[in-house]
Amino acid sequence: MTAPRVDAEECTTAYLGETLSLSVRVSGVESWGEPPPGRPLGRVRFYVKSLNPSVDELPLIAAVAEAAADSGVELDVYEYESIAGGGDRYARLARLLARALEAGSPFLVLIPQLMVVRLLDALPGGAVEERLSESVLARVRVEKEDILYTPTLQPPRGLEVVVKESSAASQARAELLESIIAAEGLKLAGRRVLPDNASIHSYVLERGLCTALQRLPVTRLARLLASLYACTGLSGLVARHRVGRGPWRDESLLTLYAYRVPPRLLEAIKSRLERLEALGWAEARLHAEAAGGQVLAALTKTAREEVRGTLESWWC
Repeated sequence: MTAPRVDAEECTTAYLGETLSLSVRVSGVESWGEPPPGRPLGRVRFYVKSLNPSVDELPLIAAVAEAAADSGVELDVYEYESIAGGGDRYARLARLLARALEAGSPFLVLIPQLMVVRLLDALPGGAVEERLSESVLARVRVEKEDILYTPTLQPPRGLEVVVKESSAASQARAELLESIIAAEGLKLAGRRVLPDNASIHSYVLERGLCTALQRLPVTRLARLLASLYACTGLSGLVARHRVGRGPWRDESLLTLYAYRVPPRLLEAIKSRLERLEALGWAEARLHAEAAGGQVLAALTKTAREEVRGTLESWWC
């Protein structure tokens, strides 16, 4: 297929706009913990997966950022997925937290529920694991909208749903997409489970949009590809499905840990989480703006990189 001229910056604006227009809500705090408080003053490290968070992480990152500003506590934000070191992200984060726990250094860390089990397994010893388990501040349920797509025509082979390992939300979206495929009378070949977003991107786009029409991701890549079909003038090839509200819920459980954090910051975070629960559904844009310029800049930068990188392998 011959590649027409495409304005990557226009595609980036459209993709980012669609992401920030998705609605998200804190549906409930499943449980509160009572982590031991730290000194009244001092800086606190905040470990996050990335400053380009998923939509469900945005409200909690914003809550911590606003609580820190309200309580006058300085946050040092660390993206544990980008910190150098051997092993996978679980091993890297486990090493960081083990050092902080052994040194008594105050920190906050936000972790998706399925990652908690892998992280605890990677910690070096029972005493460290026990201290981390005692530092749970809150387990929070978050619901969000997202975009999935299906082809408008049945490809020669059956459709394959591509899922990320160790992601409960990804597995739930796979079940939803499979039900959509069945309702549309399309043939399902099966499900492919891959370890991370990079391997999913490579597999789905092995031959550009030709394989993307047969290998259907349920990660954020689905939203990107749905946006690119429209941006490149090929919207007729796919049906878009905005999911997450109504009878099916795209829900995730996130755990916020707080170790030796100043008491006033703990109280400010609790207050912010309670306000979020009362707020209900709101656009992701609201939370991205509340999280601060660093997060908005990272979201924009990553959207631009994702669009440009995907367009390079888009045409088959």
